[in-house]
Amino acid sequence: MKKIHNILLASAAASMLLTGCAEDFDTSYPAGDKPESVAMADLTRGYEVLKNYTGMKLGANLTIADLKAANTSFSTVLANFNEVNVVDGFSHAAVVADDGTVSADASKDEVGAAIAAGLVPTASLFAPNAWNMNVMKEATKDTWVDGENVDLHQKYDFESSAIGDVFGTDKDSKVAKDPTGKNGKSLCIKKAAKFIEFPVNLPKGASLSTIKTISFDYYSSNVKKNVVIRVKVGDKAKELRNFGVPTKAKTWETFMVDLSKIDFTEAFDADDMKSSNISLVIGQAAVPQQVYVDNIDIYAPYQKPGYYKPRPVEEKAADVKKAMFAYVDSVMQNYGDKVQAWNVASNLIEDLFYSLKSSENMVATDEFYPNDYLDENWVADVCKEIHSKKADAKLFYSEENLLTDAEKTEAAINYIRQWNEAGAQIEGIDAKLDVPYNSSSLAETKANIDNLLATLKASGLEVRLSDMNVYLADANGTVADQSKATFEDYKGMAELYAYILNKAQDVLGDKLYGVSFSTINQGTTGVGLWNHFNRLPTYVGVVNGLQKTEIKW
Repeated sequence: MKKIHNILLASAAASMLLTGCAEDFDTSYPAGDKPESVAMADLTRGYEVLKNYTGMKLGANLTIADLKAANTSFSTVLANFNEVNVVDGFSHAAVVADDGTVSADASKDEVGAAIAAGLVPTASLFAPNAWNMNVMKEATKDTWVDGENVDLHQKYDFESSAIGDVFGTDKDSKVAKDPTGKNGKSLCIKKAAKFIEFPVNLPKGASLSTIKTISFDYYSSNVKKNVVIRVKVGDKAKELRNFGVPTKAKTWETFMVDLSKIDFTEAFDADDMKSSNISLVIGQAAVPQQVYVDNIDIYAPYQKPGYYKPRPVEEKAADVKKAMFAYVDSVMQNYGDKVQAWNVASNLIEDLFYSLKSSENMVATDEFYPNDYLDENWVADVCKEIHSKKADAKLFYSEENLLTDAEKTEAAINYIRQWNEAGAQIEGIDAKLDVPYNSSSLAETKANIDNLLATLKASGLEVRLSDMNVYLADANGTVADQSKATFEDYKGMAELYAYILNKAQDVLGDKLYGVSFSTINQGTTGVGLWNHFNRLPTYVGVVNGLQKTEIKW
């Protein structure tokens, strides 16, 4: 009860602050000299709180953090509105943990306290940007197959090479006949003071770091200089072993080096060790010399890269539906008796061809689209699941950018009809209303409002105008610096608010479920209705709009 008590105190304090008192202002300014701030205060003084001017659902956006803190935004909403649109706390990302655990009860106390204080909560469920992407990637991933372990012996005996063949950058070492007539062909160098340099290309997954041993057969005419083997990666080299002088001149013998006993840290970095393209430098660089190398054997056991084996589409679809239902069941279990209306889904329609968003027509990497795996009626399936848990749940579909896009509005209405034919029982459309204000384009803006309301009325659906926000814009509709709004700008925006609310009630009649505001306090994307508890002239516009009256300045 402590939280409820705090909220009620906040409500009382807010009512006192938001109503304003005449004696707080000095009204003795000479005619024409009154500062704008005082003039604005004079305009808004004496009005009651907003909810006293209407019987419709009147809401504003708040976060769970606002509810929990009972902060000034919450106090403002509590004093002026009868509905609160909780913009977070109910999304898939908020309810489902990365390990897939579903728990929607974290915000029950805050929602319960808001209800006890007199606010009716509404909320949204599915939206492309509201999923826990880790969970959905797990639900839709293909089957991982570990790479095969390969016991690689990569051998070079030169039997398939032609006499005179050379390899890599070493043009002095050439394939030649075995001088003893035993090994067929070998790699030979006769140039004085030179080593054989032989390129080795290991398969993907094998690298310098996976090589265990290297062995080779060696024949030399010189028994005075030591036989060495080096490995090169690019321009870097490391001597692997000094074998000493050959046992006997002009006789084949086998040398082997164990790389597990070699410290590569001084010669090579981590990237070098991952290289699969190396060179072996073998020989004595004697003067004179006649050296042959044969039967090079590089033992480099490795694991082939793992890969994902595609899962059947039906299997992925079942997992997506399972994840959706687990989420929505938890939300309904915890809030079905508390939240009166839900946006079952939001912002699913793309802006070019007005089809449902998918990975084929969108490029966002932080969004999830169920219709990548399910058919378009997945929304209807979710609605039926909700109604199986809460038969009287009131459902809306919410869409943005409708004000200037008649085709998108029609598409949203048509999808709702399609889903309802599939059993969704969606009762209304939630139209997000972000409205630019600029005196040069005001007539066009009003025409867009008229057209949108007429289309929504013709749909026969209930209508909620949500995220309502009139903002100062340039002639192209781009958001301007809201802090630069003049007194006349404020009055113009107030008149636009009044126009919208008047028209909405006239056109929609009993199909108007209610209105909700996204920006109540002045910010970067909207002037709002308040600035630090001080009412702005836009407040007057909303009051007159709710009463269906014209503003008289």
